[in-house]
Amino acid sequence: MIKTMDFSLAIGQKEALKAWRIEISQTGNGPERTLSGDATNVPSSLSWDGTNDGGVLAPEGAYTASLFVDYGVAFKPITVKSKSFVLDLTPPSGTVVSKPSRLTPDGKGGITR
Repeated sequence: MIKTMDFSLAIGQKEALKAWRIEISQTGNGPERTLSGDATNVPSSLSWDGTNDGGVLAPEGAYTASLFVDYGVAFKPITVKSKSFVLDLTPPSGTVVSKPSRLTPDGKGGITR
């Protein structure tokens, strides 16, 4: 079971960078988690543990991550978006049913009904 979603960041022209921001949003909704910084703290990767900005688990569903890069007056702002991914917190469950409902060992390694 994967417990985090890892994102690699590749930001060019770091010397011109003014600010960056990542928003992790459920499809059709605003951001659940926002991470940001400036040229002094650009990570090469980030991990998301499925929690929102308040530290509570985000709702299950389809998400995307958007990276916003601001270069000030040096270049136009850039926005890139990840492919959709799913946050699934509900563990699998199942039921086993045997038919016939009662099986009895026959004493010889077999089972009788």
